[in-house]
Amino acid sequence: MKLNITNTGNPETLKLSGTLDINAADALRDTLAQHVQQRSALTLDLSEVDGCDVAGLQLLCSARKSTEAACQAFEVTTVSQAVIDAFAALGLSTDQLKATPISI
Repeated sequence: MKLNITNTGNPETLKLSGTLDINAADALRDTLAQHVQQRSALTLDLSEVDGCDVAGLQLLCSARKSTEAACQAFEVTTVSQAVIDAFAALGLSTDQLKATPISI
């Protein structure tokens, strides 16, 4: 299944559904970079991600770091079991997606 990226009622939020893997990484990276340039925050809803590989995890962590480097808020509202399992398979937790306080 391919990855779908949709806007929600909140312009800061992107909902991902489908498979977050190496095949989707380029398109998602470009979409996230564009979002960060056009918005003041990035919120991801991962509740409908049904598969995730290491490239997907790396992209999520990179999105958090890039957003914070741009002094923008980053949040993940909901994480699917597939994402939790992918992090756990590497001995990590979804805490890697939690935002750190931004100080200016």
